[in-house]
Amino acid sequence: MKRQIAPALNAAKLAGVEHIVFVSLLGAERNRFVPHAKIERYIEQLGIPATFLRASFFCLFWFIILVWDFDK
Repeated sequence: MKRQIAPALNAAKLAGVEHIVFVSLLGAERNRFVPHAKIERYIEQLGIPATFLRASFFCLFWFIILVWDFDK
């Protein structure tokens, strides 16, 4: 996070970005071990308004629907 994400977020703040949308994980706000939680906290510390999209099982669900052979 320190080498890639933080510099990009710092640059966004300096550039005057007014809102950040970050694709995160379901439960990231409770799981401090995943990097998504650290990124969310960093965005909040920067004071830039943000929306955190916390993906759920639906990503896997659609993959199964697309590749599953229902005729078996």
